[in-house]
Amino acid sequence: SDLGLSMEELMTRPGPDIRQRLHDLFYYAYFTGQYEKARYYAELSYTQNLCWWCHEGGCTEEWEMRGMLAFLDQQYEEARKAFENANHFSWLQGTKEAYMMLRMLSGNGKHV
Repeated sequence: SDLGLSMEELMTRPGPDIRQRLHDLFYYAYFTGQYEKARYYAELSYTQNLCWWCHEGGCTEEWEMRGMLAFLDQQYEEARKAFENANHFSWLQGTKEAYMMLRMLSGNGKHV
């Protein structure tokens, strides 16, 4: 039944891991300079249920996307808070993306 569907159609259709798939699409769009498409994937993700395996009080991926968009919009304090939330809700006690961005925002990078 999947024949004839585009990769985007396959990745955005409902399922128990929809937030994770939208997060992946977000990063693809973000890092290829397709910022409006990245915003679209992020906003679509925010409306979805948490992934079935997640038992956290929030979504790490959502906070990462919020942080990246705030960073893009040069809202650095909002970005910092979002990355701190991403680390707070991560079952691994943080993500490399959030730690990298927090390091950059702390003055150890070029954006302060």
